Amino acid sequence: MEGDGGICPVKITFALQKGGVGKSTSTVAVAEILTAAGYKVLVVDFDSQGNATKMLTKDSIYKYSGRTIMEAIKERSVTPYIVNIKEGLDLLPAEDKLALFSQHIYTNGIKQPYAELHRLLTPIEAHYDFV
Repeated sequence: MEGDGGICPVKITFALQKGGVGKSTSTVAVAEILTAAGYKVLVVDFDSQGNATKMLTKDSIYKYSGRTIMEAIKERSVTPYIVNIKEGLDLLPAEDKLALFSQHIYTNGIKQPYAELHRLLTPIEAHYDFV
């Protein structure tokens, strides 16, 4: 795979309603393995606890306040919110304001919230092998 070749990346999602089952840990582990193998990876932290953000940055999630996936959604642009972690590994961070996502969907009349995420990521996905 070639990150800038215009081919859509492989998208991997770790999702389960229950907390504490290893979604963030699995996400970070897979991202690290893929990056070590030479792939370009974007981790999208869509957890209001920001666990993947904490694990990858070793920082408080509040360091990224105002620069997270929630702001990217509101501004309808992801590029200004991407944080480079290291060569080949980028992060779209999260913090607890992401808990307001449902309210944002409702107050803005968004009928297909996951289509919003797809629309948001489409312009940048050609730069990555895996999202």
